[in-house]
Amino acid sequence: MENSLTKSLYQKLDYIVENSDTISLKIRLLLYLRCIRIKEVVLIGGVTFLGLLFSVESFDLKVFTQWSFVMLSTYMLLGHVYLYNDWQGYFYDKNDSNKQNKPVISGKISLNEIKVLSIVLLTGSLIIASYFSIWMMITGLTIAFLNFIYSNNKIFLKSVPVISSILHGIGATLGFKFGFLYQGEWSLSALLFGVYFGIVYAGGHLNHEITDFDSDKKSGVPT
Repeated sequence: MENSLTKSLYQKLDYIVENSDTISLKIRLLLYLRCIRIKEVVLIGGVTFLGLLFSVESFDLKVFTQWSFVMLSTYMLLGHVYLYNDWQGYFYDKNDSNKQNKPVISGKISLNEIKVLSIVLLTGSLIIASYFSIWMMITGLTIAFLNFIYSNNKIFLKSVPVISSILHGIGATLGFKFGFLYQGEWSLSALLFGVYFGIVYAGGHLNHEITDFDSDKKSGVPT
């Protein structure tokens, strides 16, 4: 077995969770982090960080303090996105052999916990966003709405080819604007940069759909 000291943080998280018989507070917190998909959240949050970089006019300590809260809001919003996706995809994932080790599918975390945590993260994200600007909060709400129509099992645009990738592209564009708007100002050039990053992200999602095709087919999800 690979020495734990050489594993990445994410691999260590998986190892600890999968080899724990009892659910202590520490393990439960690790399970929550795994449900939130902390690695993906940090990576995708980079789009918002780019928005922050494009918005700043001068660097000082106050800026970095504000950025910390903007990124916290971003990570909470992205955490909500992944949790809501697991919430709505629960019955599909139960039929997917590749997802049986997910905490909510294995039973280590209950579906109700996922629901509560999803709502708490969304609420917290919007509260922080509203402190900076109304447009930032509206952008966060729009991202949450796009995720709703993407993941909700009654609408489930996740199963509609191309449309699902377009939603990802729009979401990434708004993610860039989420960072840019923390000062409350719109900019056409920033919107165009956001669209660029959205197109790149949508292309990545198409690749993801190809990779997950067999898994989705087993779960009964048409993509």
